[in-house]
Amino acid sequence: VSGLRVLTLLPGIGQKKAQQLINLLAESQFRFDAWSEFKPPAATVEHWPLFVRLMKNLSSPQSEKRGISAEVHQVRTFYSPLLDQQYDNATSRQRDLEQLEQVASRFSSRMSFLEEITLDPPSSTQDVSAASGADDDDFLVLSTIHSSKGLEWDAVYVLQAADGSIPSEMSLESEDEIDEERRLFYVALTRAKNWLYVCFPHRQYFQNRRWNQAHSYAQLTRFVSPKTIPLFQRRPAFSADALDTPQEAEIETTAEDIRKNIRNMWSA
Repeated sequence: VSGLRVLTLLPGIGQKKAQQLINLLAESQFRFDAWSEFKPPAATVEHWPLFVRLMKNLSSPQSEKRGISAEVHQVRTFYSPLLDQQYDNATSRQRDLEQLEQVASRFSSRMSFLEEITLDPPSSTQDVSAASGADDDDFLVLSTIHSSKGLEWDAVYVLQAADGSIPSEMSLESEDEIDEERRLFYVALTRAKNWLYVCFPHRQYFQNRRWNQAHSYAQLTRFVSPKTIPLFQRRPAFSADALDTPQEAEIETTAEDIRKNIRNMWSA
């Protein structure tokens, strides 16, 4: 199936011709030299020798030793001119391929790379363009952590970095699930190129009591350890004067703080 898809990306080659080429390849024990004698349609005459050379390079034992990112770069270099010819929105598709090349640099084998992008593919930059306007660079991207895999932005805001949200309260009964939440948090933190903001709420309001002000004090996510906190430049979202009490301007809330506040409520 993958071979048919690749071949039909070439202009002038349809499903029937692609299947003939796959059969020819199988008969030659999958040696791409067999394609060298093929007379391509006029629309792909200039592309065919380059395509055969690319496939021979990728199938050589030395190819994977050069790195997965280098292999993706070879494919992107070949395919970019075809993108420009076949698609009106070629620019956004080019960005997708550039991003894919960056993602590939994190993997040591084709198998691990293909497994990752198959099971959890990164979001397409075309989705961003469609929502914001391809000519408008001033837009905000809202993304789940899962969908952000493989993507990067100049500035990233990670919201709700509190226990119960990160990690999710639904995952607290299993160490494996907590480890997966930790990996997701790492993904979120590493999406930022230059600016990373981790937002921690002082209070968490109960969702099933939306008609009143019932809330609890939030606790900073366990994934930001006490040793890590000094590495952040910490600041409240509002000044102390804008909050109910000066103590609420503190960024960190511990279990002892919560117990103390509860005792104060009854001793007043």
